Amino acid sequence: MDSLRGLAILLVVVFHADLEVAGATGSQLGVVHDVCELLGPVRMPLLMLLSGMLLTRSLAKGSRTYVVGKLQQIAWPYVVWSLLNLAQLKIQAVVEGREMGWGWVWRLAYDPPTYHWYLGYLFLYYLVALVLPSWARVVTAAVALAAAGVVPDDASRLVWLFGWFLLGDVLARQWLPRRLPSVAPLAAIGRESLTYYVSHLMLIMVTVDVLTRVGLRAPYLMLVVAVALSLAVGRLLVQLRRHRVVDALFVWPT
Repeated sequence: MDSLRGLAILLVVVFHADLEVAGATGSQLGVVHDVCELLGPVRMPLLMLLSGMLLTRSLAKGSRTYVVGKLQQIAWPYVVWSLLNLAQLKIQAVVEGREMGWGWVWRLAYDPPTYHWYLGYLFLYYLVALVLPSWARVVTAAVALAAAGVVPDDASRLVWLFGWFLLGDVLARQWLPRRLPSVAPLAAIGRESLTYYVSHLMLIMVTVDVLTRVGLRAPYLMLVVAVALSLAVGRLLVQLRRHRVVDALFVWPT
């Protein structure tokens, strides 16, 4: 599970790096872009499926512990890092002489405007799953996956990924081998997936901006540097989380 989660995070990082580099250079990165497009339908469903596989274990802790845990470990980093990302975008807009209203902040409550939408969705899914008995989660998974193609476009992603989240729970309860092959580097990322996820695009944006300003515009080199720095700083943040001040960025301080 850790290896698969690490793989999904790596795919997300490369996808966002590809978008940022293409936007900065005006050049598509050929095979990298094609692979990102090919794996587009896999990245987020895989993350949601893996998250759903932990649902039954979380529910077993009791309703109060369950809700408090999701507030501390999902809702809190969603708000903190979304605000940091919006502040970054606001500063960038000011530097470039563009307008960016603060109305974006209120959208965090109902229509996540940053790449942290995954955490917003995940928190909602956990809340809904709390009131669904085990049999209803099976039925709802099938209904959500089937209905995603017919609901309005602005709700299709929400419904589609909810189906994958519940499918993960179904798979965990029906079939979950105790040991599967693991890939150590991916597993290391997967075990700290939250840290890498919430920080990666902000780091990529800064990296691409700096490289552009110093005149380095070779698309593939920019991509490699952006991905490498994003993962390296993400690893550094993992190490720094031993300090309470840094850890408070990722989980509600207790």
